[in-house]
Amino acid sequence: MKKVLSTILSCAMCLVLSTPAMAICEAPAETTNAVPVFSSTSAPSIYSPEFPDAYILQNGTTEMSISHSTTQTVSATVFVEEEYGFDNDGNPITISSRLLSESEVLEIGLENFENMEDVRQDAVSELMQTRAAVNGRGSLSISFSGGGTISGKNVTYDLNASASWSPSGWLWTSDRDNNPASGADYIGVTWSGGYTVSGSPQINTTTYRSIDDSYFAPPLPPTLCDAVPSAGRVWEFYEYWETFLGANTLPNHYTNISIDMKLVKNNIGDNEAETVMKYIHTFSSTKGSVSITANSSGVVSGGFSLTGVDKQWSIVCTLTGLKC
Repeated sequence: MKKVLSTILSCAMCLVLSTPAMAICEAPAETTNAVPVFSSTSAPSIYSPEFPDAYILQNGTTEMSISHSTTQTVSATVFVEEEYGFDNDGNPITISSRLLSESEVLEIGLENFENMEDVRQDAVSELMQTRAAVNGRGSLSISFSGGGTISGKNVTYDLNASASWSPSGWLWTSDRDNNPASGADYIGVTWSGGYTVSGSPQINTTTYRSIDDSYFAPPLPPTLCDAVPSAGRVWEFYEYWETFLGANTLPNHYTNISIDMKLVKNNIGDNEAETVMKYIHTFSSTKGSVSITANSSGVVSGGFSLTGVDKQWSIVCTLTGLKC
């Protein structure tokens, strides 16, 4: 009997020693990798159609940035020269506005470029005093970025497009119609690939009021001037606008405009698409017409254009390799 019990005990001990202790074992950690939402050959770009040789200083260098195939960003500064004078009726006008080339910028020296609004304000002041044509130089910075996530066969892209100016804006007198350039500017985002907008795009703006050196959200937001459901949105705004306090006119200037937009698409395949941010600066009081060229099924975004205004230039930023 003792021999039998000893045999059973020995077998039980062997079973215990050979069985894993499940109570203290943990399942191996699950590894998750970000699913690329841009193709490996994505190449964001920025250029000016009107000034193909314009010097564009990107992110402080001349290189783009793509991070982990989940985000794309392009940000840049362009350098502007404008000439101000008078029309035949004696009204101040912007005679010309152009983007400078690299050789022109380097010859002038980057350190000699002041903020656009300061230069223009000084130039307009001199113009009004001397009644002689004057030049002004400055810069404008813009940025376009996108990030995304893929869940199964569904993709979401979060886009941000922005343009920034320093505190006094682009226009200076207390009467918008008597400024050298009183036309609207435009900012928009277009895309190919058949994406749709999720929710309402968020338009964030900051205004500077020089009379009391204050910043605030303007009560006069940009206006949606064209929209195609599966192709793009475009907004217009006046860089200068005015409010009134009793008998006093208070000049206000946009210092920043930013658009946040979410694009979505279900049942994506193996195709690629692109999205484009375009900023148009006008220097004419003529009212133009904006139209979006839809290209929802193609690879190349249709973009948008402003017709009826000769005095304009634009900056175009493109993010490529979106999954659709």
